[in-house]
Amino acid sequence: MRYFLLIFIWLFLYSCNNRGSIRTNYENNLPAENVLPYAESSLSKLFTSGQHNASLITNKDITTEQKSVLQKLLNIIESNPKIQDEVDIILKNPELVNSTQLDKVLGLNKKQFNLLLSIFNKKETSTENGIITISKDGGRITFRGSGRFSILDSLIINSSDSSATFKKSELDSYLPDSSHRSNTYLPAGETLETIYAFNGPNNLSGLLPTSNRFALVVARLTNSGKTYLFLNAREPFTIEKPLPRFYSIILD
Repeated sequence: MRYFLLIFIWLFLYSCNNRGSIRTNYENNLPAENVLPYAESSLSKLFTSGQHNASLITNKDITTEQKSVLQKLLNIIESNPKIQDEVDIILKNPELVNSTQLDKVLGLNKKQFNLLLSIFNKKETSTENGIITISKDGGRITFRGSGRFSILDSLIINSSDSSATFKKSELDSYLPDSSHRSNTYLPAGETLETIYAFNGPNNLSGLLPTSNRFALVVARLTNSGKTYLFLNAREPFTIEKPLPRFYSIILD
């Protein structure tokens, strides 16, 4: 029973996190409009061996209070699975809910409900500065970082065939469209050029989310010429990490 509840919550959080988000373009490889020309043989030029100062924007970690409310919701559904449909309607239409419904269905007061909704707020981000070490061996490009930058330790880019692997999963390359030129997390006035886009692993139908799914964009900032990486990592739901984690990284 706990397994199916996790799937229920995970699918809801996934739908909320992608609703109206520019990251949907990066993650889903939708039919492209205004497809950009392929940046042939330029991938290796985006990376120079050695140590690089780097800046990062990523999701803000959820708080202990948020984890507690999310766990309470999970326990309520587990104790009464029949209310799953009601819970789904309430969470997707929070503006229509009154305090009586919250207490009766979710067992939450208004403050706790707002705390639950705040988990989905993509405007709350955190930043970090650090150092990333890049190594190049032929066409193989690897990374080493500390703190949150260590997420790139699991990334391998092969410039010889413009492929990428993340956490031992092969990512498929696809032609980016014009929506890939910008996103919310770029410095003011910047756009992207020389863009490479990858995602995967992909299931056979392409219709249902896999338990692990990753999206990667590698590009150059048009004005500063700095290298830019955007990584979106969606992994199995846990209370500690209920949402997909994104990393917007600029290398000096």
